[in-house]
Amino acid sequence: MIEAKYTSPDGTVVLYHADALDVLPQLAPASIDAVVTDPPYYNGWHCNGVSSRRGDSNISIPFFRQYFAEIKRACKLCRAVYVFTDWRTNDFFMRVMSEFMEVRNSLVWLKNLGTGYTYQNSYESILFHCESGRKIISSNVINGIKSFNGGAKKTNGERVHPTQKPVELIEKLILDSTQAGMTVLDTFMGSGTTAIGCIRQGRKFIGCEVDANYFDIAVRRIEAELAKRQQACVAAPPQVPTGAA
Repeated sequence: MIEAKYTSPDGTVVLYHADALDVLPQLAPASIDAVVTDPPYYNGWHCNGVSSRRGDSNISIPFFRQYFAEIKRACKLCRAVYVFTDWRTNDFFMRVMSEFMEVRNSLVWLKNLGTGYTYQNSYESILFHCESGRKIISSNVINGIKSFNGGAKKTNGERVHPTQKPVELIEKLILDSTQAGMTVLDTFMGSGTTAIGCIRQGRKFIGCEVDANYFDIAVRRIEAELAKRQQACVAAPPQVPTGAA
């Protein structure tokens, strides 16, 4: 049994310093409303004593088959699942994810970074799953949200993780697919940006991270965000009931 290493005072944020495949089987069936995650790829995966290398997808297939099977079990029927990819990883995740749930769309986040020597990498893909019949009224192209190479630090502070996403992007996905009080899962939480988005939008959060340094960074960021929210609540004037003198 893997115990949570951090739980917020109000119980709305629960963090595991552990591998996703160790934590997912512990989650109750149909307990998660949405998944927003950015998986690592060909970066230290191990299977039967063999380490993965870029371009060697076979080492990652068993891991992610088990992963998506557990995601499907832990999520509610009306779930929404967002998986960040790029041009190198999109086909791999599309193939493995589709074995367990239908990929209903691929969102495109335009980072607007200008040009580069071999064409600038100016977008990321987000594979999206939801059950048939669910409606999210929005475009699959996300524009106007800056990456860290394009100015996100003005609203997000300094980047503390190499693949860190701007919290505004995560908040959009959360708002598109969940309501206040629902539970969002990030199994590769890195520096905790999905948790920050959940705190700001009144969602519960469960996260996993195996790297001790990034786990500690996530805890510090989450505690700072919770303290900021608490200060805002204290500073807010009391609400006067309608019709009161």
